[in-house]
Amino acid sequence: MKTILFTLSIFISTALFAQSNIMDEHLVSFQTIEKNKKTIVFSKLNSKINNSFVINAKNNSTKDYTSCEWKSLMTYKTMTTFIQQLAILDITSNQLIENKNFSIKIKKNKMRIKFINTRCSQGHKTHYFQQSCNRMLTFVITEKQKEKIVSKMQGLLQEQSHVKK
Repeated sequence: MKTILFTLSIFISTALFAQSNIMDEHLVSFQTIEKNKKTIVFSKLNSKINNSFVINAKNNSTKDYTSCEWKSLMTYKTMTTFIQQLAILDITSNQLIENKNFSIKIKKNKMRIKFINTRCSQGHKTHYFQQSCNRMLTFVITEKQKEKIVSKMQGLLQEQSHVKK
């Protein structure tokens, strides 16, 4: 009886782990131009159920800044909206685009991107009163970095839309 239960539990656990097969594919990565530089990585999560996108970001610890990490999960629709808005913006004009998931602000030939629903996931404390860090993911990119993101992601999103249809 024990051997049957043991083999049955091994079989069930193997079957469950096989179904949750999620692949992480790095698409675009770059370093921002801010004083406290961040490394931003756009990735695609492939699973049997659906495909989504992840934006991972990390800055390094310096004497002025503590190290933070962010992870933002985005649906296909949200990523499509983000890339479309990013593509139409002109970096030489002062503009502001707000969405429930992100905002893009252009001022003085700099493009500041802010993801609304992200918080630092490092788990560290800030300041003297030991409050948990809750910084949102914001970063500044150049025109060249914008074009790199848009060209890579638009091609991928177009391929994805043909697969969905």
